[in-house]
Amino acid sequence: MADAPPELELGTAAPAPDAGQEEDQDSNPDKHGDGIVTPLISTGNFTPEIGFPGEPVVLHDRFEVFPAKPLPELDSPSARAFGAEDLLQTDNRVFALICMSEIPARQNVINSISGDEVNGVIKLFDFGKVEWSFLKKWCQVLIYERPAGGRVAEVLASGIQNYQRVDIIGKVLRQCIETLEYLQIRGQVHRALRPDNLYFRDESREEIILGDFLSSPPGFDQPLVFETPERGMASVGGRGRGDIRDDYYALGVTVAYFLQSGLPVSAWTAEQVIHSKITRSSYQTLVGRNLLTSAFVEPLRGLLDDNPNQRWGFDTYEMWASGRRVPASQTPARQRLPRALKFGEFEHIEPRSLAYAMSLRPDMSIKLIRDGTLETWLSRGIEDRDLADTVTGIIGSFKSKEKETRDADSILLAHILLAMDPLGPVRYKGAHFMTDGFGGALATETIRGGNVQDLAHAIANQIPTKSFEVQEGGLAASVGEESLYQQMRLHLQKTDAGFGIERCLYLANPGLACRSPLLQGRYVNHIDDMLPVLSELESSSDTKQRPYDRHIAAFLASHYQDDIDILFEQAVKLDEARGIITILKIYSTLQSSLQQPEVPGLASWLGGLMGPVVGQFKSRSTRRLLETEVPKVARIGWLPDLLELLDNTDAKLGDGRGYAEAHVAFREAGEEIERFETNSSPESDAVQRGSKQAAAVFSIVIMCTLVTIMALTR
Repeated sequence: MADAPPELELGTAAPAPDAGQEEDQDSNPDKHGDGIVTPLISTGNFTPEIGFPGEPVVLHDRFEVFPAKPLPELDSPSARAFGAEDLLQTDNRVFALICMSEIPARQNVINSISGDEVNGVIKLFDFGKVEWSFLKKWCQVLIYERPAGGRVAEVLASGIQNYQRVDIIGKVLRQCIETLEYLQIRGQVHRALRPDNLYFRDESREEIILGDFLSSPPGFDQPLVFETPERGMASVGGRGRGDIRDDYYALGVTVAYFLQSGLPVSAWTAEQVIHSKITRSSYQTLVGRNLLTSAFVEPLRGLLDDNPNQRWGFDTYEMWASGRRVPASQTPARQRLPRALKFGEFEHIEPRSLAYAMSLRPDMSIKLIRDGTLETWLSRGIEDRDLADTVTGIIGSFKSKEKETRDADSILLAHILLAMDPLGPVRYKGAHFMTDGFGGALATETIRGGNVQDLAHAIANQIPTKSFEVQEGGLAASVGEESLYQQMRLHLQKTDAGFGIERCLYLANPGLACRSPLLQGRYVNHIDDMLPVLSELESSSDTKQRPYDRHIAAFLASHYQDDIDILFEQAVKLDEARGIITILKIYSTLQSSLQQPEVPGLASWLGGLMGPVVGQFKSRSTRRLLETEVPKVARIGWLPDLLELLDNTDAKLGDGRGYAEAHVAFREAGEEIERFETNSSPESDAVQRGSKQAAAVFSIVIMCTLVTIMALTR
């Protein structure tokens, strides 16, 4: 075996993480303790006791929201709670959750459950957009029922008797299992199940409900310990939608938290937590010896099973609750004690834990691969010759093309990490995301002003496709997701407005509000709102600037059902006149096909930019006519009429024919003038001939006159 590089040693065992190895949690971007994750977006100078200044706002003429009445006890990590009132049914107890416009809410789920009674989930009465004056922007607001019994975690920590705590924990387990099953029947997942997001719906504290899960992407607000090892390895925005098994895991962590009044890993770093979950199991990592009761040990083991296919669900819980024996999960026995590989902070006996450590140290990892240490450890240290052969094959396939492949080392490392940990996220340079979490990762990096290039290059280099290939079922099991990635890969190959990374942003996040600065903070997350909002903003905008930019183009292109990509390409590739008329074509198409109302402000804005278009007409009278008619048509606000006026084929042909005829007439007139001027010269042949003819005639006349005089004198 080649000499191991520094910090790489082969040992005999892998110790558990040392809980004394702590990081400064404030400097650790993956905060994962028992508390709530710090929101990514600041809400400004917000004082919970004082609230936001400003007058109440009304949603849909029914719900009044009070900015000056904050409810911090009902906050979500990425949204803020305020007092609200139902003006139509005053006996409804409600509150408002103001979402941050920069974070993509789960719009499809919001649309699906609004107004419905979803068993075990906090009721969403209504939603919409309001102008939040303190933030100087429009935000989405969610109107929720207000739980009457408070947070479950606060009640459990209030000094009640142990038997009461055990009873409440039993209710949490039972009612959450039932709720998650009901959500699955509706085709939804929660992905925000944690101790501080459980409430008592009633004052008697009999019914437990799951709190908000709509204001941010799935898993976005979860502390790391509540995520499975594989999803915990991804960036906070790239954890992905997941499925009900991820919710069951979060429920297991929540129950473990309640049974211990906390978790034994609260002071650990992210790497310590994930390494321990992989090498020791989630149960051994999160469950200590001092449990409030041992009555829930068996469900805990089942819910925290790291094999998603063996993790407990509704049926297994029902079997246990009815007193029937639940078959134990099968863990394959090791043939012999593996030899540990020291890499980074820990010794590794599992390819998955090593893959995670390697993803955090790419430069060291490339050396580990190049000097043969990895292959040797896989084949001899843990005796996984199949995986060793796979890694050898990957390395061999890259040797022939590494000189011609940009970032060959990074692509090689990404492929090897997937081979070592097929369940793990895509890991390419600084981009770490689950295959169903790319949209959230891209939105998060865009919000943070982070490095979106690594995400774009991961798509361009087809790393997600490789991830699908190594997962159970292969590409055939992920046709829909793979199709989305191929679409994004094609869009990344074009740099025009309407394509590129912005197109991927909105394609992967259908509920994300358009981030164009031209919208001046207005919350536009539906294509139907774009033209009316632009029309309203005309009076406060710089109308010398086009009402169109990369974000607006990408938003419209990703939300419009029909293919009009050719127009987006022409809007920037053509000259100024044809470019602005193409933008008018895009907006005219939208207004007509979406049956939009009149938009006089936008029509006036566009009309004021049509100088180059009008200037293309050769006829002075036509130009004068257009300069008179454009303002008149714009005031009506129907863009197809404005387009017909300025881009009329018959008018263009007529103007062209008139110009051609005028050109011919002008040429003929010029030739006539030139001919006249040429024939008028004293030296010209025509003048000489005319002079001679005139002289001859004059001579004849004189001769005749003389003959006549002579004859008369006789």
